[in-house]
Amino acid sequence: MYEPSDAPSARPIHERVAHDWELFTFDDLELVHGFLEAALGGQGVYELLDSREPVLPRYDEDGVAADHKSRWDEFRTALIAQNRYFPAVDFDLQYLRQLVEANLGTIVPGLQLYRARAVSVGDRLPMDKMGVPPANRVSGGRGNPVELSPR
Repeated sequence: MYEPSDAPSARPIHERVAHDWELFTFDDLELVHGFLEAALGGQGVYELLDSREPVLPRYDEDGVAADHKSRWDEFRTALIAQNRYFPAVDFDLQYLRQLVEANLGTIVPGLQLYRARAVSVGDRLPMDKMGVPPANRVSGGRGNPVELSPR
């Protein structure tokens, strides 16, 4: 999605990800860098992140900057709201396959994994409430019937 560039508008990849993908609710770019480093498997795993080399989005064959975020948003919405198994969107599944295969890894014993649930801003969900989501928060049609969550 990104490639090294010496153009004046190029920025390190963690800055581009924070800006282009709007994933974070904070502006601390060092925190973004640390998160991406941890998510990608630690220091030394992803060269563009480690080097902080300036990057720009990779361009499509027609010379237009690829709009990965819009395409991803459309694909994500199709999976969430329409059909999780057969999304009716034009998405580069070969690219998605390459992306997933390039980032496969083995979970080693002792690795801490985290579960998340969307809550109102400022709220914190106690550990004992992290079970099955409330029936009014569960949607059907995505591999489970209405008001039934996998346990």
